[in-house]
Amino acid sequence: MNRLFLIALMIVSLSCTSAPENSDPVDLGISDAEIGLSGHTVFEDPAQQSAPPNEVEPGESTVRQRSYPEAPPVISHSTAGFLPITASENLCLDCHDVPAAEDVGATAVPTSHYRDLRSAPEVKRDEIAGARYYCATCHVAQTGAAPLVEMRRP
Repeated sequence: MNRLFLIALMIVSLSCTSAPENSDPVDLGISDAEIGLSGHTVFEDPAQQSAPPNEVEPGESTVRQRSYPEAPPVISHSTAGFLPITASENLCLDCHDVPAAEDVGATAVPTSHYRDLRSAPEVKRDEIAGARYYCATCHVAQTGAAPLVEMRRP
């Protein structure tokens, strides 16, 4: 029994020894700047640039292609003066509600926004569902900022 204990103790002590101090880390051929999207090493803190606001008026903008199928479209025009969006005051719906969208040529709110997906998903309402009135939850303003990564299309 004592011999078995000594052998186990030797194995544990040998496995806990560290590498020699002069050993170099393994070089994988990837620099710190190539790891992330920033192009900087993790040891730098580059100055952040703010994206310029979109000043294109509604109806004069070009709609950007969606990032992936079923992605919420970006807001292609300025939203200055649209905020705050509340359940009783939503200027987005002046153009994007289904009847108005057809008249002004805007992208119409999809039918899913007229359903309460939590309580009654089978019931289509005449107004936007309570959880869907605040457009900026999913839709973001389009800006002139350069994309972080290049979009690849098949």
